[in-house]
Amino acid sequence: MDRRSFITDPESFFGARKQHPSLLAPALIVLATAVLAAVAIQPIAEFTSQIGQKAFEEGAGTFTPPTVEGTATVQQVDPEAVGGFVGAVAKGVMTVIAFLGPLAGWILYSLLFYAVANYALDGTGSLGGTFAFVGWGFVPEALTKIANAIANYLVYGGATLPETQAEAHVLQSSLQTDPLLLAATVFGLIMLLWSGVLWTIAMEQLHDLDRRNGFVVIAIPFLIVLARRLQDILVFL
Repeated sequence: MDRRSFITDPESFFGARKQHPSLLAPALIVLATAVLAAVAIQPIAEFTSQIGQKAFEEGAGTFTPPTVEGTATVQQVDPEAVGGFVGAVAKGVMTVIAFLGPLAGWILYSLLFYAVANYALDGTGSLGGTFAFVGWGFVPEALTKIANAIANYLVYGGATLPETQAEAHVLQSSLQTDPLLLAATVFGLIMLLWSGVLWTIAMEQLHDLDRRNGFVVIAIPFLIVLARRLQDILVFL
């Protein structure tokens, strides 16, 4: 089956694979999405870590450790060095969370879809097949991460952090409402709707369900994520 039918005729695409679903391509799609998510978060993580570092340095600069007469002088900790370490840790944590997000989503969605399809709707598909078909539905999310990466690098990549923490927070608030980020968020909403269509058709084909029950299978996590994407757009309004 021509993989172009994934876009032009997803019903035939998934129908042709329901008997022998392969996990290799879907797993690579999800992994690519995770890598793209980690790349996309880098400008925000760098900017946020710099704000955290500045906040730590400013706070440390106002602290004078107590001294006791007659005691040996204790070498003072360099606030800039410690602040740099704190910033690096914060950036690393944000990167790891961004990377693990798509992987965790793939696992949770697959288990939930399989449970609903098999135990609530008498579906006939396998767990492995559910993992495979859910993975294909991450193609739109991979495109979303590419759009996010472009917007984030354009908005945050050229930002110069002000001297004070207060000014940095003002700048951060300003950058968060940049029209480029709004465009990427709207694009992500459209891609999510495409994922919903793909997952509905995939579950319909794999578990021998009708279209309505195919949507019932994916409804809970899909509607939760949809609500969050809509909330993200409302921030810009």
